[in-house]
Amino acid sequence: MALSDACPVQAGFDPLSPAFLEDPFAVMATLPLREEPLFYAPSIGCHVVTRYADVEAVVANPGTFSAAAAQLPLVALDDEARRSCSTAATSRSRRW
Repeated sequence: MALSDACPVQAGFDPLSPAFLEDPFAVMATLPLREEPLFYAPSIGCHVVTRYADVEAVVANPGTFSAAAAQLPLVALDDEARRSCSTAATSRSRRW
């Protein structure tokens, strides 16, 4: 089964785009959220949940819905950023 068969895909949705950052409500208004309140966004490699009740259900059930990938950077880190993150993590672990 292809991903698009399992869940609607909104290929043009990008929450990091200038248009979304300027006016997220206008961008969201262009999406068919009444028919597809859950969709996959390839730009961020994640599913997007848009209804409040669905968001509550996801947050209340971490055993089923994992946010582990939410801790990953949305863009590739350059060498300097990787070194900085590694140094910060090392210094935090030394404090414990």
